[in-house]
Amino acid sequence: GDFSLDFGAAYLNSSIGRFSNVINQFSDVPVGGVPLGNNVAANEARVFGHNCDTESPVVTLTGSKAPFSPEFTGNVGAQYAIHTGAGFTVTPRADVSYVGTNQADLFRCSLETIKAHTLLNLQARLDIDDSAWWAMLWATNVTDEQYVGAIQNIPPIYYAGARRQFGIRIGRSF
Repeated sequence: GDFSLDFGAAYLNSSIGRFSNVINQFSDVPVGGVPLGNNVAANEARVFGHNCDTESPVVTLTGSKAPFSPEFTGNVGAQYAIHTGAGFTVTPRADVSYVGTNQADLFRCSLETIKAHTLLNLQARLDIDDSAWWAMLWATNVTDEQYVGAIQNIPPIYYAGARRQFGIRIGRSF
């Protein structure tokens, strides 16, 4: 009929193999007089980090989650075609997506944690009866959720997720 509903969900239980005696990038404790880790990362971890092991120059990463692998993700979308009787159809649609908390690297330091976020996208499509042309108003991240989309390197560089965006699309089906 005129109503459509779609959804998806995923569960991922990832872990890496056995890795021990890995240089701890969040520690500046010297080994034989030489610091192995990253001084900047170690200072940031002491000031801003939680659960960051800054005292051990080497760590065991066995069992760490694979980077950028949230345990749970999901989405749901719904739309309804409204036939106006005036020669066109309007189809509003809403989509909600969820990405769970995940780590940007193998270390379990909170500085490398990407927090969970939920986004709402909306659109309205106008189809003209007996015409191949259509137009759409769209908006992504409608609530203007501010979230970290990715983290790179140690010390971390944070990349902001896409802010609210909106626009118009015009197309032709053939």
